[in-house]
Amino acid sequence: MVNYKNILFGTVLLLLLSTSIQAIPTLDIDFRTWSGADGKASHTVGNVTARAIAAIPRQGARMGDTGRVGSRLHQDATGGLGIESSNCGINDTTIDSCEALRLDFDWGAPSSNYYVTGVWVTGLFAAPQGSTRQGERGRVRLIELNLPGPEDNVILFDKTFFGVSSDQTDGSQFIDLMGAFRPDVITFASPGWVLADDFTVVGLTIKVYEPGSLGLFGIGLLAIGIVRRLRRDA
Repeated sequence: MVNYKNILFGTVLLLLLSTSIQAIPTLDIDFRTWSGADGKASHTVGNVTARAIAAIPRQGARMGDTGRVGSRLHQDATGGLGIESSNCGINDTTIDSCEALRLDFDWGAPSSNYYVTGVWVTGLFAAPQGSTRQGERGRVRLIELNLPGPEDNVILFDKTFFGVSSDQTDGSQFIDLMGAFRPDVITFASPGWVLADDFTVVGLTIKVYEPGSLGLFGIGLLAIGIVRRLRRDA
């Protein structure tokens, strides 16, 4: 005799499991393919350079400390890019509170008419790991560099993300930047004070704008500005 209750229960369970898993797609900038980066202080592919940033232990990662204290990039085909160092007293391969990953963009390079729209990270889990009730945490910051000094830089996007929002199977999470940006620098760090707050960066999603589309967009913004000014002066 067919047990319809068991069939129904199994079907519902499969549906729940399938909807909870966030499969990471093939990404526009996919660090899982950057095999040449492993073990290096920095590595460049196209117009993107990844750098291992070391910080004074327990003080948080500082953007200017490139390659200090022997930090190196760690790359693998699952987690993408992390940092290999012993700055926190242990030798691991993830981004933790004693280091950061920095991405530099050369927008003058050929085929760089794209905008960054999102980030995939992995290895970020909910409680009992992590230093907060939301689980492990990381931070992403998009920066526009301006002369003459760091005080003139512009923060385009800054967000702390938590493991409670991740797929708990592998800790993967998509961070929507809620816009399209051309940053000079993107930094990934762990703002936590415990070693459990760690993760790796899988890659970036981008949106390509054709030159004609950008021209039309600029004309549209100019027209909106003119209309607003005419209304204000009326």
